[in-house]
Amino acid sequence: MRVMKIVGAAALLALAGAMVPGSIAAQAKKPTVMAHSAEGRADCLSCHATATDSTKAVPADHASRPNESCQLCHAKDATVQTKDAPGYKHTSKGRTNCLMCHNGKNAKAPATPAESHVGAMDIKFCGYCHKETPAAP
Repeated sequence: MRVMKIVGAAALLALAGAMVPGSIAAQAKKPTVMAHSAEGRADCLSCHATATDSTKAVPADHASRPNESCQLCHAKDATVQTKDAPGYKHTSKGRTNCLMCHNGKNAKAPATPAESHVGAMDIKFCGYCHKETPAAP
């Protein structure tokens, strides 16, 4: 019985950590992979606007995301499925265009590797994967 309580407490702590933005657990969680082919299906919301017996609804935190962003995370061969996105140690407050610095011309700002970001070079996608991480004390 005691072991079950310890395992249960550990599971709750892990779940709580996964919900804290910027936590290691939150960054390690991968998006679910589509269980179907996207070929011939250009409008994800035609099926995923509301939940049914056979489909999941788009989560509330995805409401502002455009249709073309779905496969960037949920395709089985998406980069986010195989790699963890690095965080950044600067504030994003007041900065609206990542590519102003991350364009390959600024020696202090790493350039975005274009081959792994095909379809995601619009700045509105950056924050989906890359999160501000606090500087080490």
